[in-house]
This record gives sequence, C-alpha cells and structure tokens, in this order.
Amino acid sequence: MLKDRLAAFINHSHAAKNFFEKLNPVVTTLILMLVISVPITLVATMRNKGVNREIKQDIEDEARDKNLKWVGCDWVIKTPLKEELKFRGPIAVLTLLRNFEFLRFLIVLENPVIYFSIILPGLMWSEFHVVPYAALVDSVFLGLLVFRVGGIRGWLSALLVHVIINFSVFIGFVINTLIK
Repeated sequence: MLKDRLAAFINHSHAAKNFFEKLNPVVTTLILMLVISVPITLVATMRNKGVNREIKQDIEDEARDKNLKWVGCDWVIKTPLKEELKFRGPIAVLTLLRNFEFLRFLIVLENPVIYFSIILPGLMWSEFHVVPYAALVDSVFLGLLVFRVGGIRGWLSALLVHVIINFSVFIGFVINTLIK
C-alpha cells in the first residue's frame, strides 16, 4: 500500500515536472510568483508584519503628490527598467559568458558564484519593497529566469515579468484608492 502511494506520488511529480518544462519560462516564473509570493504579500499585509512601513509611506506619498498617469508610468516602465538593469544585468552578462567554450563549464547553476549572483542582488533589491520577503522570492525567480533563458533574451524576459507584476500592483493600488 505504501509502495503504491509512493509510486503514485512519483508519477504525479514527473507529470508536474513535465508540465512545467513544456511551459515558456516566463509563464513558469509568473505562475511561481503568483503561487508563492502573492500569498506571502497577502499574509504580511493582513497581519501587518513583515511590511516595510517607510517604503509603504513613501509610495503612498508619491502617489498622492503626482498625477496617477505619471505614477503608473514610473511604476510600470521606469522602475522595472532601472531595477532589472541594476539587479539582473550582471546575471545576463554572466550568461553571455557561456558563449565562450572555455568558460561554459563555469557558468552552471551548480557553481556557488551563480547562486551568489542571483541571491545577493535579491537581498539588496528586497530592501526597496513594501514586503521584502516576497520581493526576495520574486528576485530569485527573476534571477533564475535570466539564468535559464540567458543573455539579453533572459534579461528582457525578466523585464517583461517585472512589468506585468508592477502593472498588476498598480491596478490594485488604483482600485484600492477608488474604493477608499
């Protein structure tokens, strides 16, 4: 009986792995962010723990002082562009080094330098977000996306995901503002 359950679990695990391998990496990243970091954000904001109040207040002040169109432009276009250049740009450069045959064996996920290049920028990036734990998770997913796709395409993929996430946050902010 236990053996049958274990076999069924393994078959389901393989099915899930095959499902995610067939998806576009951008879609996979969006799904992972939705399933993992959105609940972190919801719990943190509902319990009012793990929320960076200073950043939250700065964002509310910025939104109050500016025209909503400019806030949207800033949040959806300008901020993701700046942040992706600064925090995921180095990973994109590292993946470009895979084009050199003599460096290819170094630019693998098993290399601790790669983990360092994904996690360290994520720690710095998360400090500038309202819910740092969720931002750290998002940053790791974005870094892994850049690494998996590689080069400029990987960086553009992360930028696209970042724009989509910030757009959804902006829409939520606008709806919340209209409700109040």
